[in-house]
Amino acid sequence: MDSTVTSLWTSMSQSTPVAYVQQGLVNIHDFTGLPWWASVILSTVLMRSLVTLPLAIYQNKIVARLEKISLEMPEIVKGLKLETAYAIKKYNWTEQEARITYNRSLKKQWDKLVIRENCHPAKTMIVLWGQIPLWVMMSVSFRNMLINLAIIEIQNAARTRESSKLQRIFTNVFRGLSVLMVPVAATVPSCLSLYWVTSSAYGLCQNLMLMSPRVKRLVGVPQVPSELANPYQHVREKFAQRGSALLSKVGLSSK
Repeated sequence: MDSTVTSLWTSMSQSTPVAYVQQGLVNIHDFTGLPWWASVILSTVLMRSLVTLPLAIYQNKIVARLEKISLEMPEIVKGLKLETAYAIKKYNWTEQEARITYNRSLKKQWDKLVIRENCHPAKTMIVLWGQIPLWVMMSVSFRNMLINLAIIEIQNAARTRESSKLQRIFTNVFRGLSVLMVPVAATVPSCLSLYWVTSSAYGLCQNLMLMSPRVKRLVGVPQVPSELANPYQHVREKFAQRGSALLSKVGLSSK
């Protein structure tokens, strides 16, 4: 089992896609002249902006189209029920025959709507199809490069000019990040932990951004009845409710 996992890891780490990603990371670092921690963040933001953001926008469009065609189904269901009731009387269908025919017709009508709008339900998973391979390749690439906290400290020590306030803040932030990620950093390089944190933060910002009705209209996502006019207020209220419920469970007041 161990040899199989090792062999799989070796094959993955030496694969052509990983080599391209790894070289791209080095090129970004060399081109920008940024310290490695900043290069990791920039690379993560660029890759997610080029890969997962377009897929997330497309996924939102698919979800909206599915909701819109689902609104057409009640009328179709009503018509099919009338046709089935008529066929039962005319052709003396049994209940089982009627149910099979009805279900087949219903699926056929649904498939027609899906084809018309080009919104197969499987496409609602398109972000995962793009995000998982990207996450794996980026993680393996960073693992191959074996960058750790020493890079931050070496660069800090090598400066000939006094650090700006912003540089000092960022250096201390990522020192703190490395400490907070000790359980993970014990087994992976700190640059990999930084990538995971940056990728997760980007995903959060991406989802929050795509909740906005204005942004949805801007990227071409159609409006649907379930869309919230004030999504951020709704999220805030939900978190407040959960917080109050949690406090009440432990016997504390939310006031």
